Amino acid sequence: AATMPARLHSLFDGLPWTALQPDIENRFLIDGVGSGHERAVAATTRDGSLGIAYIPAGQAVSMNMALLRSRKVRATWYDPTTGEMIKARQSTDPSADMQRFVPPRANHFGDDDWVLLLSAE
Repeated sequence: AATMPARLHSLFDGLPWTALQPDIENRFLIDGVGSGHERAVAATTRDGSLGIAYIPAGQAVSMNMALLRSRKVRATWYDPTTGEMIKARQSTDPSADMQRFVPPRANHFGDDDWVLLLSAE
Protein backbone atom coordinates (compact mmCIF):
# COMPACT_ATOMS: atom_id res chain seq x y z
CA ALA A 1 0.00 0.00 0.00
CA ALA A 2 2.93 2.34 0.60
CA THR A 3 3.82 2.25 -3.10
CA MET A 4 0.29 3.16 -4.26
CA PRO A 5 0.88 6.94 -4.09
CA ALA A 6 3.97 6.52 -6.29
CA ARG A 7 1.99 4.44 -8.78
CA LEU A 8 -0.81 6.99 -8.89
CA HIS A 9 1.76 9.74 -9.38
CA SER A 10 3.17 7.76 -12.28
CA LEU A 11 -0.31 7.36 -13.78
CA PHE A 12 -1.19 11.05 -13.54
CA ASP A 13 2.28 12.15 -14.62
CA GLY A 14 1.51 10.74 -18.07
CA LEU A 15 -1.91 12.42 -18.28
CA PRO A 16 -2.99 16.03 -18.83
CA TRP A 17 -4.12 16.08 -15.19
CA THR A 18 -4.09 19.87 -14.91
CA ALA A 19 -6.79 19.96 -17.61
CA LEU A 20 -9.09 17.53 -15.77
CA GLN A 21 -12.34 18.98 -14.45
CA PRO A 22 -14.25 17.12 -11.71
CA ASP A 23 -17.57 15.64 -12.76
CA ILE A 24 -19.41 17.19 -9.82
CA GLU A 25 -22.87 17.00 -11.41
CA ASN A 26 -22.41 13.42 -12.70
CA ARG A 27 -22.80 14.38 -16.34
CA PHE A 28 -19.96 11.99 -17.32
CA LEU A 29 -20.34 9.26 -14.69
CA ILE A 30 -24.09 8.81 -15.00
CA ASP A 31 -24.78 5.52 -13.22
CA GLY A 32 -23.02 3.39 -10.59
CA VAL A 33 -21.91 6.39 -8.55
CA GLY A 34 -22.54 4.78 -5.15
CA SER A 35 -22.28 6.68 -1.88
CA GLY A 36 -20.05 7.16 1.13
CA HIS A 37 -16.70 5.35 0.92
CA GLU A 38 -18.03 3.43 -2.11
CA ARG A 39 -18.68 6.61 -4.11
CA ALA A 40 -17.11 6.58 -7.57
CA VAL A 41 -15.73 9.89 -8.87
CA ALA A 42 -14.84 11.06 -12.35
CA ALA A 43 -13.33 13.90 -14.35
CA THR A 44 -12.95 14.88 -17.99
CA THR A 45 -10.78 17.30 -19.88
CA ARG A 46 -12.53 20.36 -21.28
CA ASP A 47 -11.54 19.35 -24.84
CA GLY A 48 -13.00 15.84 -24.37
CA SER A 49 -9.74 14.03 -25.07
CA LEU A 50 -9.78 12.12 -21.77
CA GLY A 51 -12.18 10.86 -19.16
CA ILE A 52 -11.12 9.16 -15.95
CA ALA A 53 -13.07 7.52 -13.14
CA TYR A 54 -12.06 6.01 -9.81
CA ILE A 55 -14.29 3.07 -8.90
CA PRO A 56 -13.66 2.09 -5.26
CA ALA A 57 -16.11 -0.79 -4.83
CA GLY A 58 -15.93 -2.77 -8.07
CA GLN A 59 -19.35 -1.62 -9.21
CA ALA A 60 -20.38 -1.36 -12.85
CA VAL A 61 -20.50 2.25 -14.06
CA SER A 62 -22.16 3.94 -17.00
CA MET A 63 -20.32 6.75 -18.74
CA ASN A 64 -21.67 9.50 -21.00
CA MET A 65 -19.47 8.96 -24.04
CA ALA A 66 -20.97 11.99 -25.81
CA LEU A 67 -18.74 14.19 -23.60
CA LEU A 68 -15.63 12.79 -25.30
CA ARG A 69 -14.47 14.47 -28.50
CA SER A 70 -14.35 11.34 -30.62
CA ARG A 71 -16.61 8.35 -31.02
CA LYS A 72 -13.46 6.18 -31.23
CA VAL A 73 -12.38 5.67 -27.62
CA ARG A 74 -9.70 3.50 -26.01
CA ALA A 75 -10.94 2.08 -22.69
CA THR A 76 -8.32 0.91 -20.18
CA TRP A 77 -8.49 -0.28 -16.59
CA TYR A 78 -5.66 0.71 -14.24
CA ASP A 79 -4.91 -1.40 -11.15
CA PRO A 80 -3.80 1.14 -8.50
CA THR A 81 -2.08 -1.60 -6.49
CA THR A 82 0.36 -2.65 -9.23
CA GLY A 83 0.23 0.02 -11.92
CA GLU A 84 -0.90 -2.60 -14.44
CA MET A 85 -2.97 -1.40 -17.39
CA ILE A 86 -5.60 -3.78 -18.78
CA LYS A 87 -7.59 -3.19 -21.94
CA ALA A 88 -11.29 -3.08 -21.10
CA ARG A 89 -13.16 -6.18 -22.26
CA GLN A 90 -16.12 -4.04 -23.22
CA SER A 91 -15.72 -2.56 -26.65
CA THR A 92 -16.82 1.00 -26.99
CA ASP A 93 -19.76 1.38 -29.32
CA PRO A 94 -19.16 4.44 -31.53
CA SER A 95 -22.90 5.01 -31.89
CA ALA A 96 -23.77 4.83 -28.17
CA ASP A 97 -23.93 7.95 -26.03
CA MET A 98 -23.92 5.82 -22.88
CA GLN A 99 -21.50 2.96 -22.28
CA ARG A 100 -21.44 0.54 -19.33
CA PHE A 101 -18.11 -0.66 -17.91
CA VAL A 102 -17.49 -3.45 -15.40
CA PRO A 103 -14.13 -3.70 -13.60
CA PRO A 104 -12.23 -6.84 -14.64
CA ARG A 105 -11.90 -8.57 -11.24
CA ALA A 106 -10.53 -7.90 -7.78
CA ASN A 107 -7.24 -6.01 -8.07
CA HIS A 108 -3.85 -7.51 -7.21
CA PHE A 109 -4.36 -6.95 -3.45
CA GLY A 110 -7.81 -8.54 -3.59
CA ASP A 111 -9.63 -5.23 -3.28
CA ASP A 112 -12.23 -3.87 -5.67
CA ASP A 113 -10.87 -0.44 -6.56
CA TRP A 114 -9.91 0.40 -10.15
CA VAL A 115 -9.32 3.45 -12.30
CA LEU A 116 -11.03 3.62 -15.70
CA LEU A 117 -9.32 5.65 -18.44
CA LEU A 118 -11.25 6.63 -21.55
CA SER A 119 -9.03 8.21 -24.20
CA ALA A 120 -10.55 9.72 -27.34
CA GLU A 121 -8.53 8.72 -30.40
